[in-house]
Amino acid sequence: MNMKTVVAIFGAVFVAALLYLIATGFVANLTGNVIGEGILSKDYQEEFSGDVSESEIFDLGKLVSVDEIEVSWTDDRNTCWGQVKVSKDGETWFVKESWKDVPSPAVFTLKALGEIRYIMFEESSCSSYTISSMNVVGTYSEQQSE
Repeated sequence: MNMKTVVAIFGAVFVAALLYLIATGFVANLTGNVIGEGILSKDYQEEFSGDVSESEIFDLGKLVSVDEIEVSWTDDRNTCWGQVKVSKDGETWFVKESWKDVPSPAVFTLKALGEIRYIMFEESSCSSYTISSMNVVGTYSEQQSE
């Protein structure tokens, strides 16, 4: 078998495999456009801010597969402690970050948090702190309208 024949066979197999993957929707899954029949994957990006006294819950409005949360904040004493919790349902919470005596202003980034809807900030050693910005980036699924 000469080299041209090998290349021709390999090319034909590659094209056939690619056509099969396109026909079955696998390529659409890789591009993030279609998850399943009638379900689209959409980008999510939102920025929150505000003053927090004891605890504050931010509702993303839907289940979001969160890739990253970047938070910057300031507090009134420069030595506060606090934590960030996340939840899918608003009842069961998981601590994802905690801090103590971090000089203010501060910034931290949480990555690959999975699917969540709620983000809670808690603190207990300061009367209040201000979330300058909380940028949430991820994707969510939406039913495709016909």
